[in-house]
Amino acid sequence: MQFQSRPTPDYDAAVSALKKLDWESKTRAFAEASQPKLEADAVKAFGRSAKGRSWRPIIGQKPRDGDSLPGDDHAELRTGDPPVYVARPYHLSLDQLREIVRVCDEHGLDVEIDTRSWYFPSRTLRVSYGARSN
Repeated sequence: MQFQSRPTPDYDAAVSALKKLDWESKTRAFAEASQPKLEADAVKAFGRSAKGRSWRPIIGQKPRDGDSLPGDDHAELRTGDPPVYVARPYHLSLDQLREIVRVCDEHGLDVEIDTRSWYFPSRTLRVSYGARSN
């Protein structure tokens, strides 16, 4: 399977080098090469990381002790306009997905789950929470 329709010599060299590595090393090499760009994209899209870890500011509430959302791992509040709470879990179970839906409905949150995590790219998901627009 080919994922690049017009591979450059640098692309072919990178693929060839990755093929020589075991799975663990491949994913770590990809993460190391990709993380700076993904982090820069995150700053553009979501703003900088805030000091607190509470998700409540995205809906205009004050932080509370023990604030967490389902699947919280490597989580942070980003200061963009509007602010976004981002978690980067390694996996999500069916029960966690159901809990995400329940919490979003209960607190008026919206959520997007994708693979553009800047925390250990290729190993973690990006779960982005924001205030639900009416």
